Amino acid sequence: MKDINPHKNNLPFICSAMSHIAGYAKVETDVYKVMKKASLGVCVYLASQPQTAQNNAQQQKKVGICILIHHIAPLIVQELGNPIITATLKEDDDIIEYSTDPELIFGKYKHLVDIVIDGGYGNINPSTVIACSQGDFNVIREGMGDISLYI
Repeated sequence: MKDINPHKNNLPFICSAMSHIAGYAKVETDVYKVMKKASLGVCVYLASQPQTAQNNAQQQKKVGICILIHHIAPLIVQELGNPIITATLKEDDDIIEYSTDPELIFGKYKHLVDIVIDGGYGNINPSTVIACSQGDFNVIREGMGDISLYI
């Protein structure tokens, strides 16, 4: 779809619960407290655990953890028992930057993916992306998540 190789790109994870994050990222206590209070729609990049970096072809030292607004992806993760990687579905069209209509998404991608789940219309705003290093937060992209806890 986006011609992204998950082994060559640092794509974020969706976890089903905050308690699962420690298995994939190193989370300092103060950072964990901020993430627990954080609004939904935020993706935080943290130092990865050694086993997470080993499973990545580029040996990435950071891993993104998404705190999602929509409930479907965390439910899928919970059923699978493992986090899943995610990427934003960005359109090539200059006018329509992000698809939010489930029928349009299905029509365009049904031959490229194994399954399309209709979770209703999405939000056109991307998530907020924050890099965290030793307790310092750096806002990479401001989106729908509240950044007031990070600055």
